Amino acid sequence: MGIVTVDPASAWMQRIRPVHQIKTELRADSWIDRASPELDPHLHALADLIKSKLHTLPGQRVSPFEELGYVIGDRYVSRLLLPAFAEQFRDMNETDIDKMMASFAFENCEKRTSLEKVIKEHTQKELT
Repeated sequence: MGIVTVDPASAWMQRIRPVHQIKTELRADSWIDRASPELDPHLHALADLIKSKLHTLPGQRVSPFEELGYVIGDRYVSRLLLPAFAEQFRDMNETDIDKMMASFAFENCEKRTSLEKVIKEHTQKELT
């Protein structure tokens, strides 16, 4: 979530890959993955049903699709994945733990050049 991210080839990413893949497929991390070809059609159908029932009632509402994505993916599915995520680290020894920690060392991370570009563009506008 910063200017650098963990290298996809790192020990950390290799270890969490099975759970991370499911997390991505089920839209369980909207900070990173905001779409799911498998889940989104179902969310749209439910959002359309909700809108059809509420359209005559007064009041402002957030997008049912976006709200459902957050509630189902970020809250519900992500909680379901917690035990499986924790299980990825069972039986690790000290060497394994050191490799995991090294994945987060600045020199082992990848620059997020797209974010760096946005930050530079906005800070240069502010300074001039």
